[in-house]
Amino acid sequence: MIDIGRYALVSSDRLKGYSPEYGVENGVGLIRSIRQELMGEGCELEILTTGSNTAGWNDSALVLSVPSTTTVTIDQDVFSNTNILGESVKDSSFFKVDDVVDYVLEGHHDSSITGLTIQSIVDNGSTATITFTGVHGIVAGGGTLEPTVYTSAVADQKLDAYISNASGILGASDNGKELA
Repeated sequence: MIDIGRYALVSSDRLKGYSPEYGVENGVGLIRSIRQELMGEGCELEILTTGSNTAGWNDSALVLSVPSTTTVTIDQDVFSNTNILGESVKDSSFFKVDDVVDYVLEGHHDSSITGLTIQSIVDNGSTATITFTGVHGIVAGGGTLEPTVYTSAVADQKLDAYISNASGILGASDNGKELA
């Protein structure tokens, strides 16, 4: 079944991977949107690549800059703008104090900085400043903050979407779930 938020293996000579050439073979992609043809057959899918070492899909925030060794500035309007009630939503609202996040490098997901714990979040309007409990190791903006792998996530994060193994298990023993 194809639905928004599901992962798909993608192979196409027309897609661009991480190399300069076109062509993706068995790449992992998150289905971001579906536009169905109402007068005929088929649909148009928007798929985001996720790297070859994907651990999960969840809330995200784009890091704009790195003001200090313990803080980052994020853009508030990249991954959200309104909720289903039509209310304005900011990207920082996806996160809270004590959440454990990873800094996922743009185009280099397998070398992410993992296990960063949020100490505070300050809303600056169109941006927000996130302070971590320790030195984060991020040297430049351009990547995204995302909840960490399932085994290191806090309880609230574990309620969101993660990829289970082939047996339907998350982490060591939790049963996977299907989110619609």
